[in-house]
Amino acid sequence: LGQAQFKTGQLQSAEKTYRKAYEHFNRFEHAIVLADILAQQGNIPQSVQTYYEASSLALVDGRLEKLNQCIHQVKAIDPRMQHLK
Repeated sequence: LGQAQFKTGQLQSAEKTYRKAYEHFNRFEHAIVLADILAQQGNIPQSVQTYYEASSLALVDGRLEKLNQCIHQVKAIDPRMQHLK
């Protein structure tokens, strides 16, 4: 559902769907898409925080390529790392 909402530009609905999925399942895949949606909505602080959470999940699982993906995304939207708490 969230993927269809995201692809059709229903960002608010997609955000709600992915946020619920992430809160319930706490999975990297949900966190990274939620962070992407937040970035597209211009909510950079919350997007950076969600990328940070996703990077923690990737690190714990030993998925270094996913960790690198998060770092790359944060650098792209917040090059000075002003929004990382």
